Amino acid sequence: MTLLWSALAPQFNAGFPDADSYYHGQIAQMMINQRGFVHDYPWLTFMSWHDQFIDGHLGYHIWLIPFVGLWGLTLGMKISAAAGAILAIGVLYWGLRRLNPAWALWLTWLAILTNQFMFRLSLPRAPAVAICLLIPFIFAVVERRWRLVGLLSFIFAFAYHSWPVLSVVVVIGLISELLTRRHQPRVNLWPLLGWHALGITASYLINPYFPINIRFAWLDIFQIGLLNDRQAIRVGGEWYPTNDQAFVQAVIWPTLLIATVCLVIVLARRFKQRQLIEITSSQQRPRLFFGLLTTLFFVLAAGSQRYFEYLIPSILLLTAALLPIIKPFITRLRLELGRDAMGRFVIGLTCLALIFGPLATNLRDLTELRTTNDQNAVVVQPGLNALAKQIAPGSVVFHNRWDDGPTFAVAEPRLRYLIGLDPTFFAAYDRTAFETWRRICQNKSVNLATDLRSLGAQGVVIRSIGREQAETMPLTTHISALPNSERVYTSTNLVAFILH
Repeated sequence: MTLLWSALAPQFNAGFPDADSYYHGQIAQMMINQRGFVHDYPWLTFMSWHDQFIDGHLGYHIWLIPFVGLWGLTLGMKISAAAGAILAIGVLYWGLRRLNPAWALWLTWLAILTNQFMFRLSLPRAPAVAICLLIPFIFAVVERRWRLVGLLSFIFAFAYHSWPVLSVVVVIGLISELLTRRHQPRVNLWPLLGWHALGITASYLINPYFPINIRFAWLDIFQIGLLNDRQAIRVGGEWYPTNDQAFVQAVIWPTLLIATVCLVIVLARRFKQRQLIEITSSQQRPRLFFGLLTTLFFVLAAGSQRYFEYLIPSILLLTAALLPIIKPFITRLRLELGRDAMGRFVIGLTCLALIFGPLATNLRDLTELRTTNDQNAVVVQPGLNALAKQIAPGSVVFHNRWDDGPTFAVAEPRLRYLIGLDPTFFAAYDRTAFETWRRICQNKSVNLATDLRSLGAQGVVIRSIGREQAETMPLTTHISALPNSERVYTSTNLVAFILH
């Protein structure tokens, strides 16, 4: 029930946490309507897609087709998000059972109660699908199943543009193999690199967008994903670190657990109680692998909250791999405590604390619905409809929030908008136009009418930002003062103008 609630609760809000969900749903809907791949997405004006569309999430959009086809764009995306989150938790449980059947259920319970992790999984986007593929990929590397590495590399890269995370797993697999070679027979590691590279390469070659998808990948994966200049261009919030309280809350229980396990191991070795721990050389490589992987994801998650969906599973998998080391200690402790009533009481109290402690600390987050969804096509539709009645179809509309483009495209497809998904696409396509847009949004335009004209804008939409209402924003006042502007719609969070 806790899993169902954690997966479904975020979907009860109207709209979506970000506009990307509308984009993904719209592409799936277009694939259904066109009975094939999408080759034209004209709504984002200042982007390479305006000339030729490339689907960087093709496999994920294919996964969305049955959901959007059965329940429509909005409800279908929400159901797909809940289904993806539940499936990802199931795959995590499968991985934990492979390492530690006795503790797998409780470790999965910890994952479900980790608020930030479940929030990322329940987004109507690709993270949950990525986890469903990443965990089997990790085990394929650990278990030296090289052909499976190639197959999963192909599927992941075909479905989701964040495939470099697989390359990171491969590199860590190579390092752990090299560091533990003196304890195990030598293994030829070239097939690992070869099958991984083959899978990634095939995903680009066997693709309806080849060869232009390779050029787009450089911008999408390397310039945005790896070289992201978050200071020069203000991008989506997921690229930035979360606040300290949220970070601690996200990692506190998994981190406390693994710290306790490590402390027991250190103390047992320090006080010569080696019979109470069980370290086998056959498990040295997997434990080193999970240790390195967790350390890396911990560093990445501290700098960007988009890595939480990778950090929490890696911590729990490392814990599952380390727990067998202290199994003799736990068995001895249980036998000692079980000899009298007080000891049995301590065991029972500890079990209750392990089960209900994390639940109690996360109860508020589990019972409260999140209210951060501010992307709602229904809410913005009246203002955009008012514009569409006054200006010609295909007219460009200026909007002050870069991420609104996909939401507007769904709400009013007769008009065209500036950008969405990531402002880096805007800057890479036309840096001059991007700086003009930013100058307008920051109220630094010397000649507002000329700047709007240079962007081809025939309409303007101003939306609220945070607590600043659209009607009282300085930009709204400046545009109202233009002799060629006419206000056609006003609401609490949206003001629309046409430019004559």
